[in-house]
Amino acid sequence: MPSSKFLRQLSVVALFLLASAWAALITYSYQTSDHERDFRYQTEALASHIQTQMQRIFVAVNGVGGLASTHPGLSAHEFHNYLYSADLFKQFPTVRAIAYAPRLMAEDLPLLEKRLASDPERQHLKYPQFQLQPDGDREEYFPAILVEPLAGNDKVYGFDLWALPARRYAAQRALDGGRPILSAPVVLSQDAETGIKSVLLLSPIYAAGMPTDTLQERRNAHIGFISAGFTIRYALQQILKEETQNNLQFSLYDAGSTELAHPKQLNAADLLYSPHQSESADTNADQQPPLKASVTFAVGGRHWHLTAERPLLLSWMDQYATPVLIMLLGLALGMGAARLLEDRLASRDTRKRLKFAESEVDAFFDMSVDMFCVVGFDGYFKQINPAWVSSLGHDKEFLLHTPLKQLIHPDDLSRSNQIMEGLRNGETITDFRNRYRTHDGNYRWLSWRGTAAPNEKLIFAVARDVTAKMAIEEKMQRLAYFDSLTALANRSNFMEQLNREITLAQRQNNRLAIFYIDLDGFKDVNDSMGHDAGDYLLQHVAGRLRSQLRGSDFAARLGGDEFCILIKDLSGDYSAPAAAQRILQEISDPVDLGPRTVMPRASIGIAYFPEDGEDCNSLLKAADSAMYSAKFAGKHRYACYQPHMTEAAMERLQMEQDLRYAIEHNELELHYQPQICLQTGMLKGVEALVRWRHPEKGLIMPLQFIETAERLRIIDALGEWVLNTACTQAMQWYQSGRERFTIAVNISPLHFEDPELLPTVKDALLRSGLPPEYLELEITETRILQTQAGQANATALRRMGVHVAVDDFGTGYSSLQLLQQLEIDTIKIDRSFIAPLAEQPEAAILLGTIIGAAHAFGAKVIAEGVETLEQARILHGVGSDLVQGYYFCHPVPALELPSGDQSLYPKESTADLAE
Repeated sequence: MPSSKFLRQLSVVALFLLASAWAALITYSYQTSDHERDFRYQTEALASHIQTQMQRIFVAVNGVGGLASTHPGLSAHEFHNYLYSADLFKQFPTVRAIAYAPRLMAEDLPLLEKRLASDPERQHLKYPQFQLQPDGDREEYFPAILVEPLAGNDKVYGFDLWALPARRYAAQRALDGGRPILSAPVVLSQDAETGIKSVLLLSPIYAAGMPTDTLQERRNAHIGFISAGFTIRYALQQILKEETQNNLQFSLYDAGSTELAHPKQLNAADLLYSPHQSESADTNADQQPPLKASVTFAVGGRHWHLTAERPLLLSWMDQYATPVLIMLLGLALGMGAARLLEDRLASRDTRKRLKFAESEVDAFFDMSVDMFCVVGFDGYFKQINPAWVSSLGHDKEFLLHTPLKQLIHPDDLSRSNQIMEGLRNGETITDFRNRYRTHDGNYRWLSWRGTAAPNEKLIFAVARDVTAKMAIEEKMQRLAYFDSLTALANRSNFMEQLNREITLAQRQNNRLAIFYIDLDGFKDVNDSMGHDAGDYLLQHVAGRLRSQLRGSDFAARLGGDEFCILIKDLSGDYSAPAAAQRILQEISDPVDLGPRTVMPRASIGIAYFPEDGEDCNSLLKAADSAMYSAKFAGKHRYACYQPHMTEAAMERLQMEQDLRYAIEHNELELHYQPQICLQTGMLKGVEALVRWRHPEKGLIMPLQFIETAERLRIIDALGEWVLNTACTQAMQWYQSGRERFTIAVNISPLHFEDPELLPTVKDALLRSGLPPEYLELEITETRILQTQAGQANATALRRMGVHVAVDDFGTGYSSLQLLQQLEIDTIKIDRSFIAPLAEQPEAAILLGTIIGAAHAFGAKVIAEGVETLEQARILHGVGSDLVQGYYFCHPVPALELPSGDQSLYPKESTADLAE
């Protein structure tokens, strides 16, 4: 029978073994749960990243929808230029195709097919012949009439969204909900062989200016869709490059529409992405079971279900060595305790043995990489392990004698005090996070777990450094809510902020203001100096906007060259117009862009809540209308919204639609103004001037529509029509027996820098048969001739035999010094130099200097705007080669052009000029 001593010793050892087994189990469980928590966070972070990436695509597609909303007659060139100038496919390589599908009734379809077949822009962009797909009679259609890129997407062109039930269901949801909607998984035509799954994003387009608050209003205002097909595989492969996704294997499923109360049961057909579809999912029996997690989230009106797994990456020390060491330590402690107990009973050596056992416990405490501590209710550390010293850099004595409140970040102190109070009242904490100051003055994020022993007035806690995790979360936040180029808030962030402030202002009966800011001439910087220079300019402007903000103001970049500022506090003597004027002055300081220094200009529209709008959309529309009013008033100024501006915006929209129709239906015509030889009064050339014969408004002069053509980016198409028509008319005159003379055609500055200008001119000369020496191209701004593209085109045109002229010489950027630098044949002196000739003798002297300098450099001189005999006499005296103006002949249609063998001097003036 065992002795009582043996049983006593065995009981002590068993007790210590049981305690050590429990400690080993807790340690292993803590390590496993920590890995599981990290893995769960990693999976949720991935889902958040996917949502953020999709949101960025939604914002980009909404931008295309905004273009189509304000330009219902969107042309192929505009669609193409917008997408590629915005680098949309470069920013989002996952997007395989973007299409514009307008709403058409059955009776409109034949007219559409006829218009598309004769559209020169589509021929230029190599669109195939339009064919409705699938064919059939329906009450209305939504065919894709604009597609980018065309390569590989030929089956998309002409496809009717309304024809197939599944896509029609998604499109109807988007239309009724007023927001982009994703389709169920589909296989795009270019992926038919591989079977890679994609989704369609359907974004509704509503007519600008029409209300869209109710379901019926949205259906009445609906004019079409922007559809974008993108492949999830490519988007997720990009996301996997992030460090946060190392060792993560996952699959993404479509779990059905968000209209369903619960996500549907998943099957193989719902799989959107799995990087290991062909690999076996079996794990080796000797391996640890993998960590698994899943999360369901909503995106674009669909439930997406993300499942992920990763090997349980416990180190050998965590998995085996640490628990075994704890067990061995427990056994050793048990045996030591049993021996100490016996020694206590047997001798007075107990203190030494107990001290040995205590040192063993301390050694175990010191081995941990986690930050164990005991904190008193008085707010001081009572005991800490070495992990605190290694993590924060302070020495142990400093930590033990410094109040916690002096180590905690001031912003976290209030929350930390509340947690301490809860612990004193018997609560426990898990994953409470605050920041602790390090020895070098920085702060580290710590995650706490702990409980208290109220009777001893002590708190037992363990902390872990989570600074790296917090940095990842902050990065995710910035991706979702801030513009990466300027670091300002993005559109979605601004809209959320504006919504919150409007709700608060309604409760408190306060006023708000928003500034809608658009840079003037920003496209010229991008086109002439490249997108890098444009980005640099945007960053400078963003910095200058920040410098003008008060603490309560909120600024954002909405996209492109558009910014918005939310003014929250309008109390006291603060004046929104005065603030707008300060912003304009700040923006206009010169910016060095390398080859050129530019002085930025901007137009600002101001709208107030609640006077000009009671919700986000109406307030933004009001500010946008005011901004356009500022632009039309001369640019680089501000304008406050007035109700008539909405009517003006509708008039602009009507003008845009009418101008597109005019170009397509031959409502434009050319008039010709003779250029006269002062010596003989005979016609020696003509200038072709475009007119618009509107069916209701009559003859419209170019000043009323050229700016609209430039804004719509159809100025090149208009210029090509003028060039072809003028060349054809000149040959008709020559073939009818008239003496040959030069015909001058105006070219816009943007068109003159276009690489396609030379092929366009060659084609016009070839088709008409006009010899190049009888064609002269006029450019109104000499700065274009100073750019690399402008100089190259001028040189090539002159080598072809075509003449190059500078119109309105003496205004804008023109100067005498440039005559020797520019490759030009003719200068046309602006009418502002001609008008004062009779009253100001010094004007004639200046004019003679210009003409003499031009002749010295081999250029011909034409004076325009001649309206009196006295002006003609002075110009004859200072040596002007040709003149044109109302004194001799107004611009006339081709059939009314005077013959070349008659003098155009009024009869009574001929003798006077000869004197």
